[in-house]
Amino acid sequence: MNKNLLTYLKELRKIEPDSAYSARSRFLILASGPKAEKARFFDVLKTFRLQTSLEIGGAVVISTLLIFYFTHQARKDALVVQADEINASIQLKLNEIKYILQNKPSSENVSPGPKIDILLQEAVNDFKIAEENLKNNNIEESLEKIKETREILTKIERAIRN
Repeated sequence: MNKNLLTYLKELRKIEPDSAYSARSRFLILASGPKAEKARFFDVLKTFRLQTSLEIGGAVVISTLLIFYFTHQARKDALVVQADEINASIQLKLNEIKYILQNKPSSENVSPGPKIDILLQEAVNDFKIAEENLKNNNIEESLEKIKETREILTKIERAIRN
């Protein structure tokens, strides 16, 4: 039986479809596959608009972030410069107060008085608050406290001169 089966299989292997059936089958198989749509002008234009819109949107977001960063950095640098100027003026006030106290005649070298003591305590408190604000990255508030301290030192200088 195995020999008969092998002979049948060899004979079946030789069977081929006729050329008309083969051509027609090939055509039907290829025709039933996925169809490639022709790109329409408006579809291409819509895709281009979307892509362009995304590119413009991305550019706007990136430029906004860069502007914010550089503006913030410039503002921070300006605050540091302003703080340095105030620091220099405070140092000058302190030097003037020291000079006045050292060069007063000995008969006038009496204790500064309760008004100056109160002003000095306010100045020390403002410096402490300014230092805390700097530790918490509140540069603007710290700068305001330093300005207040400078004004207090000006009052102290006036009180000592009189």
